[in-house]
Amino acid sequence: MHLNEIKASLKRTSAIAHDAINLCQDFIDYAPSHYFIDFYKETLDDPNIFLHQYTCGLGHRRLVEAIANVYSSYFNRKIDRLNEILVTDGVYQSLFNCIHSFINPDDEVILIEPFFVCYEPMVRSASGIPRCIALKPKPESIKADISSSSD
Repeated sequence: MHLNEIKASLKRTSAIAHDAINLCQDFIDYAPSHYFIDFYKETLDDPNIFLHQYTCGLGHRRLVEAIANVYSSYFNRKIDRLNEILVTDGVYQSLFNCIHSFINPDDEVILIEPFFVCYEPMVRSASGIPRCIALKPKPESIKADISSSSD
């Protein structure tokens, strides 16, 4: 079995074990548009070696400067590109950074169920205490909402 098949199998097994679905990665069940395939091929064939490097951990300088300029005018104040802007390479990294920035050891964090399976471990890794609250409406409130909205 190929390594990618093993990884995909483990992800599916984990998702099944936790009765979870992954809405963010590796589960595409359709062929990508030819536009994307052609773009990827062109990029791979491009002789510019800088296209094939890891991104800067804090974002490329020109991108961060452009973001700072846009938001400086939006907020009517100078945005410090080095201390007030963080560019990440994905949502998981962004969530991890935010959670670890705001949560102190033993902080209680309310997670409203259902939530993505990554939230609880990220809170725990920041030494926070997850408090899971199920989002379950009561039958009588459903009836009240239906009748009040039909007036």
